[in-house]
Amino acid sequence: MGAISSVLPISSFWNSYRPFDVLPDELLVLIFEHVGEFVIGRPPIACLRVSKRWRAIAQTYLCTAGNLFVGSRTIALSRSAPLYLDLDVAGDATYPGTSCPPWRAVHVAKVVTENMHRVARLQLRFRPQQTSLFSEVLSSTAPILDELVLMCGGVVDLELDAPRLRRLEVDRMQLRHWDLASFPLLSELHLRSGYINLNNLHGIISSSERLDTFITDQVSFNPCWLSPDGMTADWSHAFLKHLVITHPYGTEHSDTLANLLGNLRLSDLEHLQHTFDPFTEYAVTMSSAVDTLFTVLKPTCIRVWRTNDKIWHVELDDPRRAISFPQRVGGPMISTILESAARFVRRIVADDAFCNQIVRRRAQDELPEFQYFEELEFIRDAKGRLPAQANEALDACLEASQRE
Repeated sequence: MGAISSVLPISSFWNSYRPFDVLPDELLVLIFEHVGEFVIGRPPIACLRVSKRWRAIAQTYLCTAGNLFVGSRTIALSRSAPLYLDLDVAGDATYPGTSCPPWRAVHVAKVVTENMHRVARLQLRFRPQQTSLFSEVLSSTAPILDELVLMCGGVVDLELDAPRLRRLEVDRMQLRHWDLASFPLLSELHLRSGYINLNNLHGIISSSERLDTFITDQVSFNPCWLSPDGMTADWSHAFLKHLVITHPYGTEHSDTLANLLGNLRLSDLEHLQHTFDPFTEYAVTMSSAVDTLFTVLKPTCIRVWRTNDKIWHVELDDPRRAISFPQRVGGPMISTILESAARFVRRIVADDAFCNQIVRRRAQDELPEFQYFEELEFIRDAKGRLPAQANEALDACLEASQRE
C-alpha cells in the first residue's frame, strides 16, 4: 500500500499538468494559422477541443479557419467576439493543392458578408475574376472595422460604411473611385504595386481629413489624362505627417510625382522617405522630384553618403527626411542634388564617395555655384580615416562659393 499511495500524488500531478496550456497566446495563434494552412477544405476544429484556453484564444483571434476556408460552424464558435480575418480565395500555384474551387469562394463571400458587422480586421486576397463575388462585402456596413487589406482583386468599388476604419492597404489592385470621405477616421493609407494619377491623388488628399501616413511602394505615378483639377489643387489642409515613396515609376516625362510633392506642405512632415528603385534607369521624373524636394524644403544642410550595397543616401537637414537612389543613376542624380543644393545649402556633410564626385565635377567644370556655402564636414570611414580627397573637395566647394 505504501508503494501505491506514493504513486498517486505523482499521477494526480501529471493529470493536472497540461504543458500545452502554458504556451503564450502569440504561439497559439501561429499554431492555429499553421494548422489552418495545411488542413485544406475544413477548419481545424480539433484545435478548439484541446482546452478551454485554446478555445478562448481562438474565439478572440479567428485564425482557425485557415487561409482558404471560413465555415459557419467556425464563425459560430467565436460567438459575438470581434473577428480578425485573413482570407485567401485566390489560391497560389506555388503551393500545390491550394487552389480555391469556385464554390468555396462563394461560400467565403457569403459568410463574411453576413458577419461584417463584427469584423475588426479583414485581409482579403482574391482574383480579378472573383471581384463580383465580393462586391457585397465591399459595400456592406462594418461598424467596428479598423483595418482593411485588399490584394490582387483587379478594379473594385469600395463603398463600405466603415466609420471606424483607421488603416487601408491596397495591394496589386485598383479602386474605381478614390473618394475616401466615408472613412472619417482613416489615418494610414498604403498603396502597393499599382498606378495612380493626379486625379486620384486629389481625391485621396481632399477627402481624407485625418490622413496621417501615406505610403506608396512600386506605384506608377501617371500623367493626368482626365482633367487638370489636380494640377491646381489646394492641399493646404492636408494632415500628413509621414510620407514614404518607395520605388516609384512611370512615364519618363511625367510630372505627377513632382506635383504631389509640390502641393503638399512638406515642411510639416515628421518623416519623409523617398527611395528610387535600384533596378530603374535614370529618368527626368527623378530629377524633377528631387529638385521639387529641395525647392519646397529649402534645406540648409545635406548629408550624403554611399553604402556598400551601392545605394546613395541624402539627408535633408534631418535624418527623418531622406532620399535614396541606386549607384547606376548616381551620376545624373548627383548633378541634380548639387545644382539644387547650390541654391540653399550652407553646410555639406560628405563621405569619401561624395567628395570624389565633387572633385570630379570640379575637374569637368560641372560644379555649380554655391550661393550660401559655409562649411564642409567629412564622414570618416570604419577605421576613422578622412576621405582621401577631403582637401580637394573643400577647395572645390570654396571656389564654387566665391565665383562672381
